[in-house]
Parts: sequence; structure tokens; C-alpha cells
Amino acid sequence: MKAVIVKAHGDPKHMVIEEVPTPTPGPGQVRIKLHMTSVNFADIKGRRAPYRHFQAPYTPGFDGVGVIDALGEGVDTSWQGQRVAAYVKGGSYAEYALSTPALCYPIPDEVSDEDGAAIGIWITSHNALHWAGRVQKGETILIHAASGGVGSCALQLARLQSPKKLIATVGHEEKKTACTQADHVLLHHADDLTQQIDTLTDGKGVDVILDTLGGAVFDKSIQCIAPFGRYVIFGHSTGTSGTFVTAPLHRHNVSILGYSSGGYRKTNPEALKPSAERVLQLLKEKHVKTLQGPTYPLAQVQEAHQLFEDRLNVGKVYLRI
Repeated sequence: MKAVIVKAHGDPKHMVIEEVPTPTPGPGQVRIKLHMTSVNFADIKGRRAPYRHFQAPYTPGFDGVGVIDALGEGVDTSWQGQRVAAYVKGGSYAEYALSTPALCYPIPDEVSDEDGAAIGIWITSHNALHWAGRVQKGETILIHAASGGVGSCALQLARLQSPKKLIATVGHEEKKTACTQADHVLLHHADDLTQQIDTLTDGKGVDVILDTLGGAVFDKSIQCIAPFGRYVIFGHSTGTSGTFVTAPLHRHNVSILGYSSGGYRKTNPEALKPSAERVLQLLKEKHVKTLQGPTYPLAQVQEAHQLFEDRLNVGKVYLRI
């Protein structure tokens, strides 16, 4: 089969397409003939430098959509031929990939491949907002990097909660138009970000903040959290971590929470199923829709990654297998 191989860490040019053996499912596994996969920031981070289990040479990607075409020992035969969105093992930038039934989610006919291939960002945004953020109707919500994949999903899910005020941030002026669900859109790198948020909330602060940026954005935003507020950090794409002083946390009953879908995939994969089923139902009923960026053929994987490197991506970026 054809697969993308990261030959060495560094620039996108180190990714090439090679012929590799088609995987065979082991006990408890399924094999998926992939139709489409998506590009996630973790793919970029792993390609740039050794990161967690990303050690060159390897195949990037961890989610995708396709049809199960082979079953390992012990897998129920009802999975054969099932169209699924899935988290995969061993990389999804390939024609075939392995997974397990616990991480495969049957897709309704009404849900497109593009929506299915975005299952990872829908699950992450849902759980960051509802599990970690414990969002309630009528609260004020701030979502950083809201024109990207996860942020755009979170923005739509937050709007379903009838927020008192929904604030979004983006990195470039031209990306503001993508945040149609937001009441206000700010630039997250603005020097006076804290003051802008304070003005928008009449000095009352934000109840729930979702942050995949970290660094200076965290440092500014944590000052805007309301009493009893929840700050959810689930990434640091700026490359640095934020810092905070502990005293105001207990004084104002503020919570700082971390979330990682990857952590659940490794330790408690079954826990993700209700979230997957919920977002697939919302997609089926057209309550939400993936903000779709460009789709590249697998042969143009370098161009897809360069779009991320240049921070020009709006919405979800796809690779057609």
C-alpha cells in the first residue's frame, strides 16, 4: 500500500510517499480501507521534532474515515464492511490502517466523509467544553484560535448552549470572518487582550475559557476568568506553556483543567464513545457542520503541512487517500 513516511524530523520536505506492507489485523483489531484523513496540529508537531511516540521514520495521522475490510480474531463479524470514523494505530496518512472496535464509530449515511474525518476535533471540542469546562446555558464563553479545526467546532457547540456572550479569538485579521457564531472576535496576540475582554464582559470576566495556544495568550486570559470560572487548557501551539499564580484560584473558586483525547484513547477508549455518538448525531441532524478547509491529494501532503506552518489554515484541512 501507499503511505506517507516522515523520513527525518524537520521541514515538510522530509515527508515522502512509499510502498509499504499492508497491515494485517491482529486479535481484537480491524483494518480500515481509508477514504480520507485530516491534518492535525499534533501531526505538525511530531514531524518538526521527536514528540511522544513520533520518532522518524513513521507514518503520521491518527484519525480518518473509511470502510472496515478485514477483522482480527475475536472481532464481531458485524463490523465487516462498516463505514466508520476512527482513531487509528500506526498512522492514517495511508491507504490502510489498523484500529479497534472501541475506537471506531459507525457513520450515518447523512454524514459526509469530511465530517467523519474530523471526528477527532469534534470529540475534543465537545469534551473540552462539556467534560472539562462543565459549560452551562447562559454563561460567557471565550474560545481561542476559533477559526481552526478544534476552535471552529467548539464555537458551534458553544452556541448551542445559548451563551450570554460568546467571544472568539483568531491570529489574523482576515480569519475573523470565519467565526460567524461568535458575538465578538478579537486578535489573540493583541497587547491589550486582557483589557478588551474585561470591557466586553463589563469587568465580570469569562465563565469558561478554551485554550489550545498557551504561552502569553494563557497569561493574559487567566486574568479574565470569572469567579467560579473554568479555564480549560488542551494544547500549547504557541510552543510555550503559560504560568499562573495560585492564590487567586482558591480565593475566587477558579479551576484550571487539562484535557487530552489522546490520554483517553490510551487509557479509557470506551469513554469516548458517547461523545462520538453525540457529535455524529448533531452532524446528521445538521445542527453543526465542520468548517472545511482545503482538501489535498495524499501526494500533496507537503503542501498541506506547509499551510499549517504558514498559519494560513482556516477550518479543517484534509488529505484524500
